[in-house]
Parts: sequence; C-alpha cells; structure tokens
Amino acid sequence: MYIYPSSIPPSNGIDPSATNLISIVSSTLTLFGAGFIVASYGVWPELRTPGRKFLVCISISDFICATGLIFGATSNVIEETSPIHWNNGSILACQAQSFVTTSAFMMSFLWTIATAVFLYIIVTLMDMAMIGRMEFVFHCICWGIPLLIVGSAWLRGVLGYDYSEHFQVNETTAGTTGGWCWISIGSGEGHPNGWEIFWMLVTGKAWELLCYILIPALYWNLRTHIRSQLLVFDDISVDNGSGKQELLEINRKLIFIPIVFILIRLPGNIRFILTAFQRNPDWAWLRYLHCFFDPSQGWVNAILFCLLTPRVRRIMWKSGSSLTTSLTDSSKTSYSTSVNYAKYYYKTSRNNQT
Repeated sequence: MYIYPSSIPPSNGIDPSATNLISIVSSTLTLFGAGFIVASYGVWPELRTPGRKFLVCISISDFICATGLIFGATSNVIEETSPIHWNNGSILACQAQSFVTTSAFMMSFLWTIATAVFLYIIVTLMDMAMIGRMEFVFHCICWGIPLLIVGSAWLRGVLGYDYSEHFQVNETTAGTTGGWCWISIGSGEGHPNGWEIFWMLVTGKAWELLCYILIPALYWNLRTHIRSQLLVFDDISVDNGSGKQELLEINRKLIFIPIVFILIRLPGNIRFILTAFQRNPDWAWLRYLHCFFDPSQGWVNAILFCLLTPRVRRIMWKSGSSLTTSLTDSSKTSYSTSVNYAKYYYKTSRNNQT
C-alpha cells in the first residue's frame, strides 16, 4: 500500500487508480473461481479424487493471496484520496499484507509443483501407495516452507513497500509489483540492491522460476508417456473407445497447463528481470498486465478444470436439473396443499352457515 510521503509522484505517469482497479477485479474473479473449486470438492462426492485434492490446495492458496491483494489495493484507493505520511500503523499493515500474499504465492507455486509430481507418479509409475506416503510430506513442504521463509523475512524487516517505483534513476524506473507490498526495496534511492534482489528471489521469484523449469519438463514427460499409451490402444483390435478418449482428453489438458502457467506469470517476470538488471522503463501496459494476470490463477483454474472439463459440467448440469425438479415439485406440492386447504375452509364455512 502507498505509505510514502505525498510529495513523491507515481512513476512514468502510470495511473495508480487503474492498477488498483485491475488488481481488485482480477483478485475478485479469483475469489469466485477458487471458492467454486473448493466448494465443488465439498458438495459433489464424485469430484473428491486425489488429483482434485491437490487442485483444492492450490485454490486455497490462490484464495488467500487474492484476499491479501484486495486488501492492499483497497488500502491504496483509500490512501490516494487522503495521502498519509510515515506511521507505524501503515507500515505494519503493509508488512502484514506482504506476509499473507507472499506466503500464499509461494504456497501456490509449491502446490503447483506438487501437483505435477503427483500426476507424473500416477500416470507413469501408477503407484498410489507412494502418493499416500508422500501426501504428508507435500503438506509439510507446501504449507510449512513458505511460512518459515516469509516469517524470517518479516523478522529481518525486509517486508514492505517497493519505494523504487516512485523514483526515476537515469531515465528509468524500477518496478516489481502491481502496487501491493512485497519486499521493501529502493528506500528512496531507486533500483534494488543485491541484498533486496536476494530476498525477492528467496521469497518468490526463485520458486516461480523453478516452476518454469520443472512443470514443463514433467508435463512433457507425461505427454510422451500418454502418446505411447495411445499407440498401444491403436494396436489393440478390441473396443477401447472410452479409454482412448480419456487419454486424449488428458493429453489435451497437459498441453494447456504449463502454457497457461507461464503466460499468466510472464508480465511479472519480465518486470522483475528488467528491474534486476536496471533496464526497466516500467511501461504502463506491462504493469497493467502484471496487475491483471498475477492474481489470475484462481479463475483461470476454474475455467480450465471446471467449465472446460466435460465431467464437471455433467455433474453440474445433473445437480442443477435435480435442484430445478425438486423446486418444481415442492412448488406444486405447496400449491396443491394451499388449494386443498382453501376448498376445505370454503366447505366448512358453508356448512357452518347452513
């Protein structure tokens, strides 16, 4: 949140109101998308599969992150209308928002890697017993490591606001976030130093870059294995249409997962790399894309794994049809009861008059 003195102008004419609005819109979509994934897992027993459980963990992380980003962007909007100077309350709130969102981002990255590892073990090794043994380890790593790392960063006082976004150095400006708090860099002197870049890597970017390497590699191996299974199906003369169709559907999904993950993180990574090498003019369009896509994983996953998944659509349609039928029958019963009561009341009244 903007806890800088009001005399410091925003950089390069970027409209802070626009960045805040974009962040709020995308984060709100993620709240609905991630919330729907979690709710669907609880409501429909047919969706309570081991793979879906990993998706729920990612969605919980995305939900927490979106909540923190909405808090930060909303605070920015409030402070824009009434700029405040340095005070302990604003600094503490900024650090708290950074702790929540940075931890949640890291949890989401780690659970995304864990999901890729899970799919690799299931599809290639077909070892459910190994997954059962590793599930506890996954939870310890994916929830515990972010809290330890980001908690250490908070204790060392490195969480805070990116002040460098409001200073020009040699006709360039730095920029690493969409306006929310992360690592306190710049301190009024422009570009981040080596120590600040180190903490930026440790609390997020290094894990994100690890995802960039591991996820495409694992999913490529999965697709290679599935293609070999499809060749086996083609060589079998018996009817295997349903099994082959299922593999084809999985194969298509495996194309989109790494591509979507890379694309939604690309604007933020471009800004980080340019900033780290002090070559960032902080183009307005790039920052706006960063603000929109960084919180977007929740609603993108909802589209990819709910709306575009035939099995989930069938379950949703079946549930909706059952609910409509139930409401219709209830209305008919209620109407019939009301009519019968009216007839009884009318008949009783006539008898009493007689």
